[in-house]
Amino acid sequence: MYSIKDISVVIPSYNNLEYLKLAYSSIREASNEIEIIMYSDGSTDGTKEWMLSLKDDNLKIEVIEERVGHTILYDKGFRESKRKIIGIMHADMVVDKDFFNNILKHFKPNTVVCGTCIEPPLHPPGGEKLIQNLGMYPEDFNKTSFYNFTSQMKIKYEDKISEGIFAPWFINKEEYFSKIGGHDIQYAPYGYEDSDLFTRMSLINFNFIQSRDAFVYHFTQRGHKWSQGIGIENEGYQEQMEKTRRIYVKKFGTDPIFDFNHKPTPSPKYNIGFNITNNNPELINIIEPYCSDLSIDGNKKLNNDIIVSFD
Repeated sequence: MYSIKDISVVIPSYNNLEYLKLAYSSIREASNEIEIIMYSDGSTDGTKEWMLSLKDDNLKIEVIEERVGHTILYDKGFRESKRKIIGIMHADMVVDKDFFNNILKHFKPNTVVCGTCIEPPLHPPGGEKLIQNLGMYPEDFNKTSFYNFTSQMKIKYEDKISEGIFAPWFINKEEYFSKIGGHDIQYAPYGYEDSDLFTRMSLINFNFIQSRDAFVYHFTQRGHKWSQGIGIENEGYQEQMEKTRRIYVKKFGTDPIFDFNHKPTPSPKYNIGFNITNNNPELINIIEPYCSDLSIDGNKKLNNDIIVSFD
C-alpha cells in the first residue's frame, strides 16, 4: 500500500505565475507531505522570484534560464524524485483536497492512474471530463465554489473508475523507467509527447484507470498555447505542433486514436509504400509521414506490403 508520503508531483511552468500559485496552494491544502518538484522554464513573469521566496521542506525548485519545454522537464523531475509514485501536473490545474487519496486507492502493478478534469466550456465535451465554468482566469476562479462542486461530485462518483489517460497522471517510478522508458525527447519542447507516451503504455498492455472522484480544475492550455488569454497563441505554436504530429504519425502510422473516455486505441502499423506520379511537392509533404517508403515517378522500386499510387 502507498501513502501520501510516497508521492511526487512535477510541475514545469512557462510564464504562468498566477496559475502556478493556485496549483501550488491547492496541493498544499491537500497535504504538506507531498513532494513538489517545480521548474521555472525560461519564465520572465516573476515565476523565478516567487519560487525562490517559498519556504517548504517538501519543495524542490529549479530555475531554467532558457526554455527547454515540459517534455524534458517531466523526466528530469522524475529522475530527481526520491518517492515511489511520480506524476505530472500542468501549471494551470487546481486539485481538490481529496485528490491524492482518491488517486492512491487505485494503484496496482502495471497501472497508470489519472484524475478527472473539470473544465470551463472551451473545448468539445468528452466522456473523460466534466464541463463546469468555475472561472476562465485566476482572478475569477472561486476556490470555494470549486470545493462545493467537488463535494457534490465526490458523492455522485464515489469509487467509480473508467479507462482513460491524461494529465494529471501518476505511475510507479520504477515501472515508468524500466517498462516504458520515459518521454521521447523528439517531441521537445512540447506537442504529442503525451499521446506518444500513452500509446506506448497501451502497446505493452498497461492498465489505464481514471479515478472519477479525484477532481482537478483545468483552465486548459495556458502553458504553451496561450500566452495571456483565450485565443492568443504563442508564436510558433502551430509550426511546433505540426512538426511533432509528423513525428508521431511516422512512428505509429496514424494520428493519435483515443476512444470516448480518452483511452488510447492504437491501430496496427502497416508497411506502406507510396508511389507519386505527378511530382507534386505539396502532396509529398502531406503523405510522407504515413508511409514506410516513397517513390516519385517510379524512380524507386517499392517492396512494401501495401503499395499506394497517387496521380
